[in-house]
Amino acid sequence: MSEDIDVLQLRGTTLKGTFALDRAVARGGFGVVYRGRHLSLHKEIAVKVFCPLAKPEASIEQEAISHFFQEIKILSALEHPAIVRPYDCGTISLPESGNVPWMALEWIEGRTLAEILRQNPRIEWSPRDALEAAASGDRGARRGPRSRYRTSRHRAEQHHRV
Repeated sequence: MSEDIDVLQLRGTTLKGTFALDRAVARGGFGVVYRGRHLSLHKEIAVKVFCPLAKPEASIEQEAISHFFQEIKILSALEHPAIVRPYDCGTISLPESGNVPWMALEWIEGRTLAEILRQNPRIEWSPRDALEAAASGDRGARRGPRSRYRTSRHRAEQHHRV
């Protein structure tokens, strides 16, 4: 499966001599997320690499790249258990794309919201329960008024994971 989403073919690449990319784990409209290792800290990391799915106009692509760098600046200014910690960012030169930005982030193991909903399709979530689940971070997602199950999330994929 990781071969299908590794459209940039960066598996095995090391960025800045520090961040080793082991495998692609997710692909979205503007990037590919890799699971990897911080070589000097011996920590698992996520590396998000900018990669539009289609060839946009140059002005649209520049705006998307600007938003990509803005995202890491915002992440570095925030501290909360439900927000991923960034480690570093930079650019990598790719043959067909030129210099593309990347960001190294904290890796958090967990299930996606889609996986949770597939396993519990009949659970009715109140707006409050959904908000608590989305904001819970490592504390676990709320499943109902009195029951809890543990889950954490890979916060680099904030729009997919709880």
